[in-house]
Amino acid sequence: MMQNYAKVLGHTIPASNQYPSFTDENKIGPWAKDAVKGIAQAGIMIGKTGGNFDPKANVTKAESAAILRRFVELVVD
Repeated sequence: MMQNYAKVLGHTIPASNQYPSFTDENKIGPWAKDAVKGIAQAGIMIGKTGGNFDPKANVTKAESAAILRRFVELVVD
């Protein structure tokens, strides 16, 4: 969702980090793998403890706020 939003705004998401190879990467749907890779390389979403991305989990309010803050700082500002 964040990657598509950036594209609509005409922004690019910087790939400043290496992809972290999540331990549950096989649970990320094939349709979402490129977006997850881009967001992770930018440091916008960093995953959960233990190296998991946990794609089926609900996102807390605090996690949502952190994602939005990182997105605005890296992409919009």
